[in-house]
Amino acid sequence: MDKQLLKAVKRFNTVMQDCEDMNVLKINEDGSLQAYYDPDFKPKNISDLIKETEYQISLYYEGGHQCNDLYYDDNKEWHRKVGRLKRLLKSLQNIK
Repeated sequence: MDKQLLKAVKRFNTVMQDCEDMNVLKINEDGSLQAYYDPDFKPKNISDLIKETEYQISLYYEGGHQCNDLYYDDNKEWHRKVGRLKRLLKSLQNIK
């Protein structure tokens, strides 16, 4: 695994843990990536991390989703989490 991808995974994990998302990644012995709680999510490159981050951001805007409910329960926390995800997305896009 190259250094840029490893750095991106560390940042991705930090932000996802802060946002209480379950797609925290682990590095397998063969160097492949896999989410702890979603065996189907196996990103192979930074583009996969970008897609997942975009998806996570979309959940905060999707009506009826628990992430969107945070907007009404704790608006400041909602803005903080969305801001972190957007900054992560921007940093991942700059790596490409």
